[in-house]
Amino acid sequence: MNIEEEYKSLKEKYSNLPKYKDINDEFEIGALKEERIVLLPRTILRIMLSNVSNYISMIEPAINMTSGSLHTMIEAKHISDENKKEMFKHYKDLSKLIHEGIYAEMGDEKETINFIIKLWKSWKELKQKQKNYLKEIISAWSAEDDFEKQRETGYTG
Repeated sequence: MNIEEEYKSLKEKYSNLPKYKDINDEFEIGALKEERIVLLPRTILRIMLSNVSNYISMIEPAINMTSGSLHTMIEAKHISDENKKEMFKHYKDLSKLIHEGIYAEMGDEKETINFIIKLWKSWKELKQKQKNYLKEIISAWSAEDDFEKQRETGYTG
């Protein structure tokens, strides 16, 4: 059975799963190699959690001002405290999802599917927030283009 057929069979059993086309467009599950999949729901969940983890790693430097790296300094310097608080809340929400997802993955098929459904329902909002924060982080990098300014701070890499 190919990925799409197996997913559609799961969808018949769990009607709240997103349509194959929708989840495939977002997470490219159709690109999975069939022979490497033992349990499709767990594999899909791992892909989704990998995306959440990537989101976390993209915003962490902007809110973790204790690392002392140039990367962190540039991002943290150009983002307001209010926006850092919002990013931190988003960071916590994403981190909680990672832990809940790993917990669900340790359960049976139904637990895994239920978490996929939960994550899918919040995915568009999470993604939009992430895009907004990334825009701000990109702006921080655009603002920090003068090596002399970096020298003044005492860190030149």
